[in-house]
Amino acid sequence: MEKKYHTLKNKMKFESVTGKASVYVYRNFWSQVLVYNMVQDIRNSAEEEIAEAGREKGKK
Repeated sequence: MEKKYHTLKNKMKFESVTGKASVYVYRNFWSQVLVYNMVQDIRNSAEEEIAEAGREKGKK
């Protein structure tokens, strides 16, 4: 959990908000969470494909 928060805070500039109104803060928060989740999904899919390719290569 700490590592994920570190990624959101420092790498994705989670604390830099573009507006002062609460609606902008919420919009920024949820859009950054969405992007983070999309990146993690792509990363997990790529790792699975690499693992599958390694297993198939080992069978040959």
